[in-house]
Amino acid sequence: MRILEQRAALDDYEVQDEYDFSDAVRGRFYRPKKVSTTLELDNDLLMYLKRKASEEHLDYN
Repeated sequence: MRILEQRAALDDYEVQDEYDFSDAVRGRFYRPKKVSTTLELDNDLLMYLKRKASEEHLDYN
């Protein structure tokens, strides 16, 4: 944890009106969290999962 004097110095930071992003790289630090996949399920298993989601008040998509 920072001491109070160090934190007070950070409180004086001013945001600039404009920033130059001409050399920026789009998506440089982006890492997708989901992986797209296809899965085929039997109808009875699908109905079970929908019912379970409903019972636990979860969004089913």
